[in-house]
Amino acid sequence: IREKGYQTNNIVIADGRIKYSAPVKQDFIVKAKWDLKTRTHFFKALTQNKKSKIELSAVIMTSDTVCAQFQGDFVAILDE
Repeated sequence: IREKGYQTNNIVIADGRIKYSAPVKQDFIVKAKWDLKTRTHFFKALTQNKKSKIELSAVIMTSDTVCAQFQGDFVAILDE
């Protein structure tokens, strides 16, 4: 958000769901996708309404194992 020039310290997880499938016993990586259409809609709403909501999904994995899947609704509210 800051890379786009917006100023906020108000980013919250409005709802989140985690499905654990294996323990994390070593370093891990997180992979998330945010396609252009979704990103464009998010920033358009943020500009017009000073707040916006988006659902994001992420996968937490070690080198060869999916350990968890996360889905959450994030809300950003611009600073006054």
